[in-house]
Amino acid sequence: MKNLFSKGRIAIFWAIGNVLLIAKYFFDKWSIRCEPCSDLGDCPPCETEFMSNILIYLALFNIGMSLVWIITKRINRKTSG
Repeated sequence: MKNLFSKGRIAIFWAIGNVLLIAKYFFDKWSIRCEPCSDLGDCPPCETEFMSNILIYLALFNIGMSLVWIITKRINRKTSG
């Protein structure tokens, strides 16, 4: 279990996860087709649901990875000493 959750692997998962979330955001941004605004009506939002919630997704992912890192650090400290 120590090898699976080593500090290096957690950092790699962390970086890959953040890059994938940001890449998905930019993919959605570049591929979305916005509808033109009508003069009398409201303009429809020119973003997907994922794009509007990207900060929440990034925060939850980073909080989760921080907890994994802290728990792993404590487990490794108990098993090594």
